Amino acid sequence: MDNIKNDSLFFKALIHWLAKFTAQGLVVTDEHLNVRFYNDWFEKQCGKNKRDLIDTNLLEAFPELSARGFDRYYRNALKGQSRILSHRFHKYLMRMPSPPTSPEMPQMQQSARISPLFDGERVIGTITLIEDVTERVARERQLSLQIEEHERLFASERIARQLAEENSRLKDSNESLRLESREISESEQARGKLLHQIITAQEDERKRISRNIHDHLGQQVTALRLILSALKEQSNPSPQLDKAYAITEKLDAEVDFLAWELRPTVLDDLGLVKALENSVKEWSWYLKGQVEFHTAGLNARRLSPEIEINLYRIVQEALNNVLKHAQAKHVSVLLESQEQSVVLIIEDDGVGFELDEKERLNGKGLGLLGIKERALLVGGSAEIESSIENGTTIYVRIPLRLNDETEN
Repeated sequence: MDNIKNDSLFFKALIHWLAKFTAQGLVVTDEHLNVRFYNDWFEKQCGKNKRDLIDTNLLEAFPELSARGFDRYYRNALKGQSRILSHRFHKYLMRMPSPPTSPEMPQMQQSARISPLFDGERVIGTITLIEDVTERVARERQLSLQIEEHERLFASERIARQLAEENSRLKDSNESLRLESREISESEQARGKLLHQIITAQEDERKRISRNIHDHLGQQVTALRLILSALKEQSNPSPQLDKAYAITEKLDAEVDFLAWELRPTVLDDLGLVKALENSVKEWSWYLKGQVEFHTAGLNARRLSPEIEINLYRIVQEALNNVLKHAQAKHVSVLLESQEQSVVLIIEDDGVGFELDEKERLNGKGLGLLGIKERALLVGGSAEIESSIENGTTIYVRIPLRLNDETEN
């Protein structure tokens, strides 16, 4: 009887903590998608109290989920599959008001993750985590508008310059060409600087959010899991305690994955080589195939932080493309130092594609343009080779710049 009381009190304490102190929205359903729990953040943002939602079917309470096709992600979660919803593609999971700090946004921008809730190996429901990314989206839009305005002004200036050059072409053609070349160079430098600001802002935000998740939510969930584990060893077998431990263990894994996906701490602490080793191990599980990582010539040397984060994101984007499109059974990632350059090669044996077709699809999320932009951002270049049924190779070369701390 005492064990049952202790389990009940502990489970209530766990629920209270999840309800009051989690910085993101949290919704838990059973295997019929009936809402069994949600925290204060979610209640405040969705505008519905527990009398309206508890034991109510989630899809009936929020019919827009089915209207936008998100119901299939919940059905897949009941089959054991997780799904990450990015604000870049979906904008939001559930319609909620925009925060007061971003009044220009019509509604809250969200990143979300829909995952199965396991009891051992059996799926007993779903867990949904919702993160408010409205302020970050607003900052990205502001920087993008600055780039668009700069390019628009440059286009207007170029037209005006061309008219002036036409009138004075015979008089001073050499001087006009020299000025044009200088202005184009300055414009490209300005565009590169703005692009650098956008990517730097994104990485800083990823790092901040990852650190907050790890330091606050992650540490407390880990502490709860350890306490539950100790109670399991001290107590008689208890289904309630086992269930509470399974929920906490799953939350612990989800929090670790979210923090790692946003910004792997090993990249800052131990460098690119170790970060890529860990990333390849993670991706091996998701790709369901053989993923190999090889490095040569770098030894214990650290590259400059800007090069390391951009090379890491290039690998991340390339492996994401393989997961979504390539149907590959084997992927190889090679990082090596060659004379005064760093070379990154990513190869897969997937279905491949026609390069002309890929160029047309660049703007539809396939990531190749992003890979090239990141290489250019650190003074390098990216080449892509592919053909139908012959896989794809991405070849990146960047001038070698070492971290001053590792050199001194």
